[in-house]
Amino acid sequence: MTDSDVQDIRDMVLAEKSEENKQQMLLNTMAKLTQTGKISSEDRELQEIMKNLADKDQEGARNKLFSPTGVNLDPYTAQAESDPSPLEKIRGYREIITSVKTAMMTTRSADGELHARAMNPANRGDDTQLNLVFLGNNVSHKFEEIQHDVHANVSFLDPTTGSWASVCGKAKVSNDREVIKKYWSGPTSAWFGDLKDGVHKGDSNDPRVSVIEVVADEIRYWLPNKGRVGQALDIGMHALMGKVSSAGELRTISKQEIQSNPP
Repeated sequence: MTDSDVQDIRDMVLAEKSEENKQQMLLNTMAKLTQTGKISSEDRELQEIMKNLADKDQEGARNKLFSPTGVNLDPYTAQAESDPSPLEKIRGYREIITSVKTAMMTTRSADGELHARAMNPANRGDDTQLNLVFLGNNVSHKFEEIQHDVHANVSFLDPTTGSWASVCGKAKVSNDREVIKKYWSGPTSAWFGDLKDGVHKGDSNDPRVSVIEVVADEIRYWLPNKGRVGQALDIGMHALMGKVSSAGELRTISKQEIQSNPP
């Protein structure tokens, strides 16, 4: 495959993604028009047509999960997926991020490489907040990468229980001193140090300190329903039986549910 072929594939993927985004934006706009009552019968007909097309696209994506004989090709996900109330899902997510001391934030460099580093969310104590706030050194590479591409992922893993969470969203950078002071703590200064120049003192007024807020688009996480020993036994038993083990619940907090959550 030549470089030209690769570029053609990239262009096709980008074009398809752009078209999907345009359709979704148009649907959202028409939905707002419906709420105001300023929509004609022709507009309603077009809205219904677009909705049906979107439903067909989703159905096509679902059909890829099944074999020609109708067997689900991803039985683990199908068995583990759980959809409790939004409030219950938020509680489960917060249970994970408050028990895990350190997260991994992943950003993309200008040449497309993914880089992850350990970071500690500063706002893990905010009970209703789904976005994640970090304090970082704005001369480090992660800030360059966010400037290039705002898409970011933050992941958590609890090695004791096996529970994990993955937050995908967009990173925003600010130098809001009030926010910095709100989340500043004594140990944070150890990541900056006092450079003894009268400016870079390693405190909340240090110009190197900036805020990274990852605004969540989607949150996925897994909570176990058995302890570590129970999980091992469950996996071993199902492996011997040729069946699928599911020792926990796989949950998704959608973008709509995130946006409906009060700040």
